Amino acid sequence: MFLRIVLRLGTFLVVLLACSAALNRFWSRHAGLLSGSGPGSRQEGTSPALKRPLTLLLMGLAPKEEQQLPRISGVLLVHLAPGQPVRLLQAPGTTPVVVPGSGAVDLERAYNIGGVRLVAELLETRLNRPEDLVDRYVLSSSPALAAFVDAMGGVPMTLDPPPPSPQFPPAPPRPPALVAAAQGEETTAALQATDPRTSNTGVGPWAELGSGTRQLSGAQVQTYLHASGPTPGAAWQLERQRRLLGAMVHHLDSEALRRRWPRLAQDLLDASRTNLSQGELFSVLAMLQAQPLRLVVEPLSPEVGAQTHFWPRSRPVPDGTVLVEGPLRAAMAFEQQLEARGTNAAVAPTPPDGVTLSRTRLLAWGAEPPASVTGLLGAAERRRQDAPLADAAITVRLGADWNP
Repeated sequence: MFLRIVLRLGTFLVVLLACSAALNRFWSRHAGLLSGSGPGSRQEGTSPALKRPLTLLLMGLAPKEEQQLPRISGVLLVHLAPGQPVRLLQAPGTTPVVVPGSGAVDLERAYNIGGVRLVAELLETRLNRPEDLVDRYVLSSSPALAAFVDAMGGVPMTLDPPPPSPQFPPAPPRPPALVAAAQGEETTAALQATDPRTSNTGVGPWAELGSGTRQLSGAQVQTYLHASGPTPGAAWQLERQRRLLGAMVHHLDSEALRRRWPRLAQDLLDASRTNLSQGELFSVLAMLQAQPLRLVVEPLSPEVGAQTHFWPRSRPVPDGTVLVEGPLRAAMAFEQQLEARGTNAAVAPTPPDGVTLSRTRLLAWGAEPPASVTGLLGAAERRRQDAPLADAAITVRLGADWNP
């Protein structure tokens, strides 16, 4: 799966959900990408409301080492359409592209060659949908986004306890000739145990976040997403990002924070490089006050060059249909049991490079789950706020704790 939502992108996304989901103007693409390149740049003039779909290009800058070129940590496209949930499509910075005169490079390198405009043009070519053009962009850095998390009072999350450390049988005695080499290895292991990037269970800053209900600060959010946790790997990084993004959307949609949207959004825009104008930002806030935020994460197929549809899961899930995620066999069994109880269901199988959860997670976005769901899950029911993969109100994310 190509979906990689990083902290910088995910944090700014929820601001865009709060201040741009009903953007009041369909802007001129060519003028937009060539102008407003400075921090907090402004453009004048607005129209009453968004009349047709709009695509925003969001890019996050990774922390820069000394004497190192700026590096984008990921690219996120946000698709906005009147009357539809906000949809996200993300390509990692390592996505291969071909730049005229430079040959085959990745998006990170393409940004250093031609900036925002080149990245936008290359994505349009690779995604094979010339009608879906980039209309506005936002480029943000880690410090600004961490400050935004603190300004919103942190992010309330329920953190699962880390999985237990794997138990291995005792090693057989070593020959004397290997003892000296083993001592060197033990010294290296001891150093790694103090390294905050280590992925051993219970070691490093990730484990210090603990479990249960937490209010994560900006620094803790970065730790949650970027420090190696008890289960390393890109798929689990995506899982953590998905959980955080959903939690942020729920928190921003609270009554207390809705009153602070204008100040929060303006502060973050002022600290970012963007061509969203102040008028474009504030003219839509009143419209958003009357409706809940909604988020749908879109996976990007590896066969993206050949696919004919830009947003692969953009078809709506019928009202009253429960989406079942998980390994194909288990998800189909759960679907059949739901339908036997009179509940419509659809299956979204876990991709080969996805994560199989140890515990089932129940998502309820704007609706209460039917009795058939709670009856099947029983003790396995755990309400969570993960970002959904489709616009179903109820999603069941099956874990290994549910047996057909």
